[in-house]
Amino acid sequence: MKRTGTASKNKTTKRWSQKLQIRTRWSDTNQRIQLLKQSAEFIDNNRGKGIVASDIHQHLDLHARKVNEIFVRFYGVSASAYLRQYKCKVLFAQIQLVAKSLDRHYESAGMKGSPGEKRAFKILYGVSVDEHWSQSQSDSSKDQARQAPRPTLPSALLEAEETIQKLMATMTEPKSN
Repeated sequence: MKRTGTASKNKTTKRWSQKLQIRTRWSDTNQRIQLLKQSAEFIDNNRGKGIVASDIHQHLDLHARKVNEIFVRFYGVSASAYLRQYKCKVLFAQIQLVAKSLDRHYESAGMKGSPGEKRAFKILYGVSVDEHWSQSQSDSSKDQARQAPRPTLPSALLEAEETIQKLMATMTEPKSN
């Protein structure tokens, strides 16, 4: 039995997709840079509040697709993947900086300690959160004797500015004759 309407549906979907791409295409790099910086400031200012990607979208008053386009273009990952990595970096640094319970560390990094967050941490650092916390606890008594330099908390804004500088350095202006 022949299916009718399938070819027509594919054409309609293709046309719709092309129109969507045209409407969401951005040509102003400076606008993207400003939006990236605004999102980075928002992330830094709300570090311990457990923000998610939709909070960034709402803060910037943009559709999720456009915000994700910015993050993919600058970082190579979606806004939610970037947030997950950022929270893991905060957790890693906080465990080394402050001696407190692991639950409090999760809370101050804006995390809940879910299996997905723990898995992301292990992928990023090659060690589990529990192992890092235990190692940090045993190192803290040794550090008091030799005063080793302590890490600082990550800054999304600083990371955004560094990424922008790297990308701008690789961009070349077209030659004019």
